[in-house]
Amino acid sequence: GDDVGSSSCETLGFARGNLVCADDCTFDRSHCFGGCGNGIAEHPDETMPSIFPEQCDGDDVGSVTCSDLGFSGRTLGCKDDCTFDESGCTGGCGNGVAEGAEECDGTDVRSLGCDNLNFANEDSLGCMSDCTFDLSKCQDGCGNGVCEDGETVDTCPGDCKVIQVAITDSVGCILKEGGSVWCWGDDVRGQLGDGRIAQGPFAPVRVAHLPRSQKVVVGGRGSGSACSLAEDGTVWCWGTNEFGRLGIGFSDSDFSSATPMQVVGLSDATDLSHGGGTICAAKQGGTVWCWGKDPTTVALDNSTAESPSAVQSLGFEDVVTVAAGDGFVCGETVSQDVYCCGTNDHGQLGNSSTTASATPVRTGLFMMDMIPRSLVAGESTVCLRFVQLHVDQTNISCWGANSAAAIDHTKVDRTRPTSPQWLSSHFDGVVSGAHICAIKKDLAHSLWCWGLNDDGQVGTFPAGDVTVPVTPLDDARDVSVSTRNTCAVKNDATVWCWGDNTYGQLGNGATHPIQMHSPLQVMIP
Repeated sequence: GDDVGSSSCETLGFARGNLVCADDCTFDRSHCFGGCGNGIAEHPDETMPSIFPEQCDGDDVGSVTCSDLGFSGRTLGCKDDCTFDESGCTGGCGNGVAEGAEECDGTDVRSLGCDNLNFANEDSLGCMSDCTFDLSKCQDGCGNGVCEDGETVDTCPGDCKVIQVAITDSVGCILKEGGSVWCWGDDVRGQLGDGRIAQGPFAPVRVAHLPRSQKVVVGGRGSGSACSLAEDGTVWCWGTNEFGRLGIGFSDSDFSSATPMQVVGLSDATDLSHGGGTICAAKQGGTVWCWGKDPTTVALDNSTAESPSAVQSLGFEDVVTVAAGDGFVCGETVSQDVYCCGTNDHGQLGNSSTTASATPVRTGLFMMDMIPRSLVAGESTVCLRFVQLHVDQTNISCWGANSAAAIDHTKVDRTRPTSPQWLSSHFDGVVSGAHICAIKKDLAHSLWCWGLNDDGQVGTFPAGDVTVPVTPLDDARDVSVSTRNTCAVKNDATVWCWGDNTYGQLGNGATHPIQMHSPLQVMIP
């Protein structure tokens, strides 16, 4: 019956769950989760806390192979601590294939050059007999992307000044003034873009072979992808190709690229946004182009329809700013209107309904005396920062998912733009998700955050929904949020992150502490 005595999932070696009794009076462990050694590789998701991730367990290594981890083949094993055993993967230094911890092997230097290793020049790397890089042709100095001793934000801003940060639940990236992009965190699908597929590194590495960039975006829970908008208007993506997120003409969830690949058929892009499986760009002329989960097709058949190449989202005109969520996209126009299309189950189109639309619909904003300043989207939430001319105030309005009280105290989804009741005026920036953060336009440039706080992502303790804003950080100039994390750039060009750290996404060089409820500085080169 219901009597399991003093036993529980925990006493049987699991991390959590509900132990029940089967009809034959034996324990039913099917509702127990976690516990290294149970022969089942269990990973963090909505039903399981992130503090018990397992790469493998016994013979269960999931669908991961030696090739997925950067080796040429052979058999992947599992250690007693439920982490991958790569000892059976490598053929050894000298076989001509750079594998595992080898930096290089023979002529195989992983397609990297001196510039990818933080040097000022782009000459080719060599390889030593011990399978480490030969750096004899590489040169130091301002212009190599690394803020070295003697260089400052003033003397070498291209190397030292961080101007933007982007974060997901597993990967973080920054953009420096010189146009280089650096990423850290989970790299099992090549999300860091440095030419390698591995566990980590957990401190920033430079994305390889990337044109000078003006914006970087990341998206996707767990195994994800990242993209950058180059100064020449081209768009480049790396990581998983699930849903066709790389934009290279085909979709394959098993295919990943550890170096940037150019999105085919897309040029003259002026803005870029990554919303989980949906990636969209605004082009010169005001059109909107999307790939991955196509918002138009998703709205028509309520599926995760894939578009492996950039296709035009018809109906958008004169768009200057684009904001993509998971299966939907919004655009701000030169006429200061906001239009959205795609899925609408949480009211993320902002038109007072939950009916999906394959064509753009106008949000319910009263725009006569409102001038939009920035439009952003989370997975199922949209926020707009705007100026109210008649009172000379800058304020925020949001719509969409509200289960964690990110929009207002009701925890009821908002299908039309709503300004948080307690929110005062004058904000310089806003980002949205299951929690929201905004930069206050005051002398302190204080960062205000509220909403979902299960992992400390709002920046306060204890965990739980935060309905009144907290200020985890001052002197902020840019901010990014994901479901479990927040990162901010300060005016002194330092970068700080907090929240979950399962994949090393806090950028402190390790996966511990497992959570941070206050800002932790990222180790920026």
